[in-house]
Amino acid sequence: MTAEEAATDARSQTASISELTIDQLRDEVAEAARSYPVRPPAQTVSTGRSLREQAERLREQTRVPDQHRELTVLAGQASALLSVAVFDCGELPAARSLARTAGLYAEVARDVPLQAYALGTLAYIAYHQGQPAEALRQVRRAEALGSGVGAQGRRRLQAIAARALGHHGDREQALSVLSATDEVLAEGATDDLHDIGGEFGFSAARCLMSAGTTALLIGDAESAKRASRRALGLAREDDRGVAAKAAVDLGLVLLLAGELDEAAEVLAPLWQLAAEQRGTGLVQRAGRLRAALAAPHYRDSPLALELAERAEDVLRSGNARPPLSP
Repeated sequence: MTAEEAATDARSQTASISELTIDQLRDEVAEAARSYPVRPPAQTVSTGRSLREQAERLREQTRVPDQHRELTVLAGQASALLSVAVFDCGELPAARSLARTAGLYAEVARDVPLQAYALGTLAYIAYHQGQPAEALRQVRRAEALGSGVGAQGRRRLQAIAARALGHHGDREQALSVLSATDEVLAEGATDDLHDIGGEFGFSAARCLMSAGTTALLIGDAESAKRASRRALGLAREDDRGVAAKAAVDLGLVLLLAGELDEAAEVLAPLWQLAAEQRGTGLVQRAGRLRAALAAPHYRDSPLALELAERAEDVLRSGNARPPLSP
């Protein structure tokens, strides 16, 4: 009986699953990340939940350390995607909880890029909740992880930091971080997470769009206009959300300068984006757009009234999304 028990215990300790199964799950997580920019966030909530559950089930079936670590990373990546998708559905507390979950998976697996991504997401959420100091704290934690984060991950963190500094009213530091972001754009360092692309990546167009937003926050209209135009020029078909955000930022700059007709022209990417793809960041921008169109000098303009009504439609589409639990 002792020999039989020992054999059973040995088998349980060496239990493994097919590498092909893990390969398939890895491909599905990567595809979910790459397709995120062109899919409704609510759809990714469903997909991300399913992928995380698959990773958890497979983790319980293997005793091979390398497989267990790989599946922990995949569960963390799925949680990270879930966090972003839930955030874009307007559920910020749930998004924060999921970002922390992704960070815990990353800590267990000792995966630095995933840790940095999760902390960056926590910073981004804090910024949108009006907590710029907390956003900066999370960015500093990510930066303290040291090497292992590629150029795309680093410029994502710098973009979030610059936005938080701008929100804080720290113009000089925000400009300094934006300058450093330009340098990172030219770097070629890679890592296994951010180079998947899609939501995990941080394209030049996305970086420039965020720089335009920061410049707008600190009152640098010319820099905001320049960065937003560049973002619009670089945005591809799968960057429609980025193009829409850059278009609103550029439209705001033009409205503040009294250039209503040109603002109406550049806002086309906002109206063209399907309602189900309008995430939290874009909806918040639409609110600022609506406020700008309420300025006294636009009160009697039929074009301004039309644009204001369309901005309200964007706000309604965002507020109409049903609550989604993780």
